[in-house]
Formats: sequence, C-alpha cells, structure tokens
Amino acid sequence: MTVHRIETEGAGSGAHLPVQLDSFVGRKRELGELNDLLRWHRLLTLVGTAGVGKTRLALELAGQLRGRPPDSVRLVRLDSVTDGASVPRLFARCLGVREGPGEDVARAVAEAAQDCRTLVVLDNCEHVLEECSALVGWLLSSCPALSVIATSREVLRVPGEMTFRVDGLSLPELGGTRSREGLLRSDAVRLFVERARTHERHFEVTADNGPVIATICRHLDGNPLAIELASRRISMFPVEEILARLDDRFELLNLGTRTSAGRHRTLRDAIGWSYGLLNEAEQIACRRLSVLPGEFDLHTAAAVCCGTDLSQRAMLEVVAGLEVKSLVVPTAGQRGTARFRQQESIRMYGLEQLRLRGELDLVHNRLATRLVRLAQPEPDTMAFPGLLSLEEEADNLFQVVVWATARGDDERACLLGAALARCWQEQGYLEEGSDLLGAILARTREDCRDRTVALVYAAWLALAHGDGGKARALADAAVAAERGMERPDLLHEALGIRGLVELTLGAPGVARWRFRECVDVAVSIQRPGMVAWWRQHLALAAAEAGDLEEAEELLREALPSTEDSAGSPVRAHGLAVAGMVALARGDTATASEHFRASLRSVAPAPYQCLYSLEALAVLSAQEGRAERALRLASSAEALRRRHSVPAAPTWRDRVDKAVTAARAKLPHKENSAAAAAGSRLGLEAARAYGLDDHWVDPADGAVDRRRNGGSVLSGRERKISTMVAEGLTNRQIAARLGISPRTVDAHLEHIRNKLDLRSRTQIAIWAAGRIDHEGS
Repeated sequence: MTVHRIETEGAGSGAHLPVQLDSFVGRKRELGELNDLLRWHRLLTLVGTAGVGKTRLALELAGQLRGRPPDSVRLVRLDSVTDGASVPRLFARCLGVREGPGEDVARAVAEAAQDCRTLVVLDNCEHVLEECSALVGWLLSSCPALSVIATSREVLRVPGEMTFRVDGLSLPELGGTRSREGLLRSDAVRLFVERARTHERHFEVTADNGPVIATICRHLDGNPLAIELASRRISMFPVEEILARLDDRFELLNLGTRTSAGRHRTLRDAIGWSYGLLNEAEQIACRRLSVLPGEFDLHTAAAVCCGTDLSQRAMLEVVAGLEVKSLVVPTAGQRGTARFRQQESIRMYGLEQLRLRGELDLVHNRLATRLVRLAQPEPDTMAFPGLLSLEEEADNLFQVVVWATARGDDERACLLGAALARCWQEQGYLEEGSDLLGAILARTREDCRDRTVALVYAAWLALAHGDGGKARALADAAVAAERGMERPDLLHEALGIRGLVELTLGAPGVARWRFRECVDVAVSIQRPGMVAWWRQHLALAAAEAGDLEEAEELLREALPSTEDSAGSPVRAHGLAVAGMVALARGDTATASEHFRASLRSVAPAPYQCLYSLEALAVLSAQEGRAERALRLASSAEALRRRHSVPAAPTWRDRVDKAVTAARAKLPHKENSAAAAAGSRLGLEAARAYGLDDHWVDPADGAVDRRRNGGSVLSGRERKISTMVAEGLTNRQIAARLGISPRTVDAHLEHIRNKLDLRSRTQIAIWAAGRIDHEGS
C-alpha cells in the first residue's frame, strides 16, 4: 500500500505561492474580514466579476498565513485546465501527491491531507465548477485539517461554503474632497497612480488631474484590471484623453502584460471569458440587459429580454444565474423591491454583442414600450403634470430618450423626455430638464400627438424657473395644439397648465376660466378624480380672486368624492385648499385642522405639502409663536427652491407679511437662528414638525435624537449610520451590505431627513453618541 503525505513548506515540494512582482494596493478591510472568516470556515469562496482582483486578494490572504498555521499553503491554478476530469490530478500534483497505478486520485489526496494542516488556494474554478465542487466537497468531508480558499465567478455550492463577494476598489465620494490627500485615500485612485508611475515615473496627483483620475476610476467601477490597463496608457495620453476614450474602452484597455493569462490581457478578453461560460438564455439576457445603464427590477428585465427565444417564466432563474455568476449586481430598491444593475464595462460588452446580432433597435424599442407604460398613470389617477414619477428609472429614461430622438421616434421622445424632465426637476436639475425639452420640441413634428405632453412639461419647468412669459407661450401652444383634436386627456392637461401659469403670475380671473374648462372636459369623459382635482384648483383661483363663496361651494362638491382616496395627492390638495379658504375667512381653528389633515393624508410630496407648511407658519405668527412661524416658513421656502415649486403672488405676499410680523417679535440673532434651523429641514422633517409642535434643533438636538432616533430609523439605516461612524465610505458601505453606492446615498438622505441632520459628520456624531448611550 502506498502511503501519501503532503510535505510542509520547509521541504520545498509542491506549488509554492508565487512571488508578486508589483505592490498590493488597498483591501485592508477585506483582508481583516477574510482572516476572521477563515477562523470559522474551512471553505471560503471569493466571488466577483472579471478582473475585480479575486486571485490577487486570495494570494495576499494566503501569504499572510505563511509562517504560522497551517503547516502548508498550496496554490492550484485552474485557468489552463480545459478538461474537468483532470482537476483531481492537477490538485494532487500541486500538493506533491503521486497516486499509484490504478489508484483513485481523490482518495490519494484525501489520505495525504488527513493529518497535515493544509490551506489550498483553488484559483479560477468557474469553467470546471462541477468537478471542483465534487472534489472540494469530498476532500473537506474526509480531511478535517484541510481548508480551501477558492476564487470563482460563481459559487461552488458545497455544504459549509462561506461566500465573500469581492467588489471594486474603494472610490472617492461623489462631490467629496478634491485634495491630493483625500483622493489618495481611495484604493482605486492609489492603484491608478502607483501603476501609472511604473510607466511615467514622475506622475503625480494634482488639483487638476485628481478629479479626472477619480472619474476614470468611477467609470471603471473600481475594477483593478481595468484601472491597471488604463494606467498603462499614461505614457501615451493625458488623463483627460484616457477619460474621453472610455466610451471605446475595449480598444483603449488592450495592453495587458505578456505574462498575464490570455483572458486577462485585455478587458474584452476578461469579460468575454465570463460571457462564454453562460448558457444560451443567460447570454441572451446578459446582452439585452445592456440597454439599461441604470438599475432595473425583474419586470423591466423581462420586458427587454423576453421574446420567442426567452420566456417570461424563465426570467427569475436567468437573472439569478447572472447574479450568481457576477454579471449583474443586486442593489436594494427604495420601495422594498429587488433591483439589479450591470457594471459599466460588462454593459458595454453586452452592447457590442447586441450590435453584432442586430438586436439594438429591437431591445431599445422594448425598453421604450415598458417605460411609456410605467410613466402613464391609470385612468382617473391624478398626477400633475400628468406623468408618474420614474426617479428610479432616470438613467434608463435618458438612454431611451437619446435612442428615440436619434431614430426620429417623436411620440416617445416627447413623452419620455417629459418623464425624464420631471425626474430631473425632482433632483434639482431644472435647467437641464428645460434644455432637454427645448431640444426635443425643436426637432419634433407639429402634428406629433405627444408633443403636447412635452409642451405642458416645458411650460411647468419655465414657470418653476420664474420665466412667466415663456411658460405662458408654451402653455398657449399646448392649448392651441389640442383645440378640436378630440383628445380630452391631453386637452385638460394643456388647459390645466395654462390655468396654473395665470394663477402663479397673479391673474386668478383668467385662471378660473381655464380651470372651469378643465372641469367641463373631465365631466365629459366621466373622470371623477380629474373633476375633483380641477374643481379644487378652480376653488383656489376663486379664493385668490376674493370669491370665497364660490370657493366654498366648489369644495363642497369636490371634497366628498375624495374621501375614499385617503393618501392620494387629490385629497391632500383639496384639504390644503379648504384650509386656505378657512384662513381667508378668519376661521383659524378650521384652517389648522384642514392643513394638518392635508399633511397627514399623503406621503411627503412638495406640491401637496408646501402650502400647508406655509399656512401653519402664518397661523403660528398670528398666535404669537414667532420662532415656530419662522422655522416653518424657512423650511417651506428652502423646499420650494430645492424642488422648484412656484407659489401664487397673493399667497406669497400673505406668507411674507406673516414672516415680517414674526421677525418683529424676536431679536435679530434669534431670527437668524430660527430661519437657519428651518431651512435645514428636509421634506419629511418639515412635515413632521408641521404636525407636531415639538422642536429638536438639527444642529444641537443630539440628546433627544440619541434617545428617540434609533426608533425612527429602519434596521438598515441604523446599520449604515454605525458604519458612517466607523469612517467607512459609501463605496465601502455598499460593498459590505451588497448594495449600490447610489442606494447608500438614498439611505443617508433618509437618515438626514428623519434625524434633522445636515451632514455626514453629524450622522457620525449621532451614531457614535447612540453607541455610547446604548453601551452605558
């Protein structure tokens, strides 16, 4: 009988870990976590996309273990294996085990590893996954002293396996520091600089090139292979030109080292290797999902991918397969739904494949159809202007608008351009939305049906931007386009924006005429929700004109029909208008009741909330509560600016008078402090303060927030706030939680709003205080 034994490192046999020829950059946190995991798990699989640095991280981790247990560390490279049946033999050879004639190789390895504490780095398992899984499972169950670190683009699915997702290197925060020291805290920037210096030894980060380097690293998703390939071009191109050429990155990033594995010599080869391992359905989905530059859910994935060659029923399994193989990345949807995204380089590879197969227009057309359906509200669901918010789809909308405009699809360019402009307005990009719609309108046909939608939104944005003349001209064009066209849905929107323009510009008499037409159109097509909506606007115009009797009569007709719509914008708006009429009557108790009911009846939305916040400021001023009046008025003013929501002149005058009266009752210093505190409130915090008189200053309310803040945050928000206190960047938080940095940004905004905090530093201070408080 042959006795098998693995010789220890000192004996000099087997496959030693290779000596690395360049520096290892970053990954301090990952190495710490992996070291901890190895204490408790005998199979640790590092998974991640092509070029993300799984092998280098595994070797660095294993190298740190040499000289202390285990007795032996061995590397088994599988990248050159073409036949899965040879995996056990290669495994045995690297461990220095020779099987006897006719002897089972796996048993020989198991016998050799029985008593020797051995760590095996099993590198690049994805193309021989079944054979690796079977061998590793057998050996781990037979050899209690054996541990394995595997690298793969897909998990092995062996019992006891601990998976560790390797993400891109840490990136500088968007809008963060531009200083050299600050940028070099990013692992991705540091890697670019260190590798660039091997090609241009005097290369340095400066105030001019630092932000460009950071942008290059972001466009490459912090992927180490892509960053190293980009840095090799520094001897030929300045960083600005490298950035400009990333739109054609596969031609740019093709200068790998001659000693690299063939599939790692260029970025295209690295991604192509992963793509080639997919089954047919996964390849179809991988390339068709590339039309989505932003996040997507399973419904959108199915809409763009499915046809005669891929069924809707298969979509869940296909997307799950792509996620497991690191070709899509899961993100946390803001509404509790699963969402995903493709990293930019993978997406660009998919677009190449789409072009090669002539599917580019087909898939864009499917995406456009999906987004049109998402943007349009259900019949009689009032949203004004009349498209639903698609903020989560903003990046995908932009892609489709560019495509539709380029191919002369005027209808969808207008409708989806308007939807995109709305998203941008909500994000504070008012001018960009106006420019977009201006460009679309300049090149669309006059008889295009959805041109009216673009005109309505362009008028709304001009009004929000303070350009009343332009808003009136665009609204007039919308009304003129719909007169006699027998398209009542579009006519009532055109008339509605015309009325809002006049109301905002101080002409309530003209506005009443337009809103009355809106009511007539809505009645003619039997849309009770629209009837109520426009009657409320007509009541507001009547109140602005001083006709309180008509306003009250209109509200008596409109409000009862919204009682079953609690939580809708229609109900919230009607209650706010009723409050304004009661306020004009001098019935402050009824007015206050209506305004608070309006705030309670709808999730925070600027158009519905701001009049109520301002009205409560007016009431507070009348009650002699000057500080509360100034805080509420300042919060509403800041939110109007932030969300570009204009107000009627007479209403602005009333609020301004209340603010002036409140200021007269306070010393200058207290005036400034109250106004500054109010302006720091987010929409949710302002709404909460409007409903509850209790005030906690955003700047110094740490004690109350420490006591109560943890209960208003979700579990994930509490976890993120703790990570901020630990000093982690958004990218590091995203990597740790398996979500996107953009989702981390959204969570931080929610935390700031809920806790009335202004900055990341205040979140860190609050979280640190909460930890201390809970530990005491």
